[in-house]
Amino acid sequence: MAFFPEKTSPMNISNFYKTHVRLAEVNAPYLLPEDPASRQPTLRHPDLNPNNIFIAPETGEISCLINWQHTTVEPRVLVAGYPRAFENPDPEVTPDLKEPSLPADYQTLSAEARAEADELFRRRLLFHYYRVFNGALNKPHINAMRDPLLRPRQHFIEWAGRKWNGNLITLKGALIRVYQYWPHLHRNGAPCPVHFSDDEIKEFMEKEEQWFQLNAVVTLWGEQIGGINEDGWVDAVRNVAELKESLIALAEGDEEEIGLLEKGWPFRDREEEDA
Repeated sequence: MAFFPEKTSPMNISNFYKTHVRLAEVNAPYLLPEDPASRQPTLRHPDLNPNNIFIAPETGEISCLINWQHTTVEPRVLVAGYPRAFENPDPEVTPDLKEPSLPADYQTLSAEARAEADELFRRRLLFHYYRVFNGALNKPHINAMRDPLLRPRQHFIEWAGRKWNGNLITLKGALIRVYQYWPHLHRNGAPCPVHFSDDEIKEFMEKEEQWFQLNAVVTLWGEQIGGINEDGWVDAVRNVAELKESLIALAEGDEEEIGLLEKGWPFRDREEEDA
């Protein structure tokens, strides 16, 4: 969904896609690192989580992996990374491999705080042991993950095949980051075929941050509102109205804030427009 209220012309998105294609044509030979192991065609499960893994009770070994339907074969560097079930719960990765532990004041915590500490400890353990075993048993993968341009390479490819969802944020972000990383990606010194000014990049980064924050808030609201149930959309519509009323109340009569809320309200009814 797009949560910025302004309209976006399909012509704008078309121009960005043309730019993306032009970048891809020039940059394709350089999107992958020179290391042959990182270029190796790799089949990797797209959603490795406990629901898709079957364990044989007699041996404790993996007996089956299901839900391969969206899998593609790609160069190893493009599929390298931590599965969602083993992602780092902390903002940064610690340089050492010290096993995580519960907080020192664990025994004095309330029941609620102890439950939160237990969950964080569980996720940290999963991440820790994935790092340990990945480094010991899957060195080509860990080497691909150490590529300093890993995310820019993956980001450019990931967003290339996604359909327009009403905003230019994600696609323009990919283009700007390719422009910024161009000197590191392009090994023959060729100039980047597109250009973004410092002011344009700064303005975009500020808007992108707002977009990420708004998406997080709206996702939380959506979870609170709920969806269709045995009564249809009755509960969801009521929850939307109550949420909006509570936010208007927080504005304390500020007409400008209320107007902005009305204009950008993500759950408003939208009329279909002729193409």
